[in-house]
Amino acid sequence: MKAGRTSAVGWSSVLVVAGFAAASSSVVAQSAAAPRAPLALRDASVDAATLDVARVDAARVEGGLTEGGARATNAPREAVLVFGGDLVPHLEVHRSLAAKGGASLFAPMVAALRAADVAMLNFETPAAPSRPIPTSQMQFNAHDDLVRAVAEAGFDAVSVANNHGYDQGVDGVGETVRTLRAANVVPVGGALADEDPLVASRITVLGETLCVLAATRLLNFDMEMPGPGRPRLGVAREAIVREREAFIAAIRQAKASGCASLMVTLHSGTEYTDRPEARDRTFFRRCADEGADVVIGHHPHTPHPVERYRVPGSQRTVTIFYSLGNFLSNQGAAAEAGIDSDANGVHNVNFDARTREGLLAVLRFTRPAPGQLAIARAGWLPTWTINAPLRRRAGEAQTIQAALMPWQGGDDPLLRARWASLLRRVGEETLLDRSELPASEEAYASSDRAVFASREEVRRPARRSTARAPRR
Repeated sequence: MKAGRTSAVGWSSVLVVAGFAAASSSVVAQSAAAPRAPLALRDASVDAATLDVARVDAARVEGGLTEGGARATNAPREAVLVFGGDLVPHLEVHRSLAAKGGASLFAPMVAALRAADVAMLNFETPAAPSRPIPTSQMQFNAHDDLVRAVAEAGFDAVSVANNHGYDQGVDGVGETVRTLRAANVVPVGGALADEDPLVASRITVLGETLCVLAATRLLNFDMEMPGPGRPRLGVAREAIVREREAFIAAIRQAKASGCASLMVTLHSGTEYTDRPEARDRTFFRRCADEGADVVIGHHPHTPHPVERYRVPGSQRTVTIFYSLGNFLSNQGAAAEAGIDSDANGVHNVNFDARTREGLLAVLRFTRPAPGQLAIARAGWLPTWTINAPLRRRAGEAQTIQAALMPWQGGDDPLLRARWASLLRRVGEETLLDRSELPASEEAYASSDRAVFASREEVRRPARRSTARAPRR
């Protein structure tokens, strides 16, 4: 459980999660529900290629470590990492944030996000507060309020390597990295001018190093990548061999650098599809062949199958999440009929219920021996975006929230149909029991209340006016 973090360590080398690092006198234990204070930026001349925050479990602060830093008998035996899909800041998301407050966006499932040892998602936007929020639905930006909402919800790291990463230009990438770091959120796959985005971020889990690499395989602009000396993203476009091979080399380098486990996260695929294309399946599997212990994909805005991939010539089995779908967006807002595919050959995202679904990847790490991290269990739980346009006063903002999908859809016909469809498309064998989620009872109870309340509001007949018409 996240309990606190140092307040002024700057860009230190690791994020410590349920690990062995000795607690210093500067550590202040906080409750899991408490928002975290931003870190002070360190001098830019210091190498910042590794992660930027230290977190210490409250039990260790209170004496869980023996004198001299030896491991105590009550040290944690497992650590849980959760990874959500795409956070897409459509204009209605910004309006909901401004009207309802940042806490509202993730309130239905915040208990699980804060209880997880590490929480991540795909942050599909720059975070450049010096630049305006675009009015176009195809170009994005975020300001401090959204970044703060992400941090206070419990997210520790986000992938910024995606097709919208350059929406605010090359300098916008640098501002994104600085803004996220200032909020204690690690921007995986993004780098300042003196950094390399293909140097793995390093997280200390159970006293060992978990490395995380991120890249996007597509961009919205046909552009030459900025070289060293400019802010940049991790990129591995399919059509550019040198980029693909540089990413594969980064996997090998990370494995050779002392990583006990390696996670790869890729922004790739075709939007609004149900399964990966052959080229994506090939590249995701190649990442596993080269040493990735789990591969997590995003971009299609719809969930794809989850595969247990057996690496040829080895005993390794790697879980590959080809697409987690959306985590929070305003897509599918009119999808009350449960449409699952194109209608009459024309796709309308507003009516595509798949875009309101998502997969929350859940990974349970153990430490079988010194220098090793093992993924004991890996699978997914369904999420659901609350964004149906409810009846509201003129000018009132829409409520948009990320929630867990009620188990088996509850007694709601649409949700029951979505649950069944999701299992057919993704694969029931990789669905976890909901008890695998930290703080599952609280998170599911809160999500159920929010989802069913919104569903009831949608189904409720419109009230007829009792006002009399004026006499003619």
